[in-house]
Amino acid sequence: MNNQTPWKYIFQLKAAINWVESVFFLLSDQWIRELLGEKPLVNSEYSHLFFVLVFVIGIGYWWVGQDIDRNHGIVKLGIIAQFCDLTVNLVNMPL
Repeated sequence: MNNQTPWKYIFQLKAAINWVESVFFLLSDQWIRELLGEKPLVNSEYSHLFFVLVFVIGIGYWWVGQDIDRNHGIVKLGIIAQFCDLTVNLVNMPL
């Protein structure tokens, strides 16, 4: 890449967003469900696992932002993760 500075900041921003949203939703999931009048999850470990994985993906974004040229494999893994996320959401979308 000719100028990696903007991409560095984009990846670092995305990492920060992932970290903040994963911690926020992990800690406030029960409160949000009560606010919306939803029943608590029977198996909350699935949502906990999801939020932890979002946090870990944020670590991957941070690593890419530190050195884009050396981390093409992480970028490819991120593309696959985003595609899988989209696929799961589309399959489970109510019609």
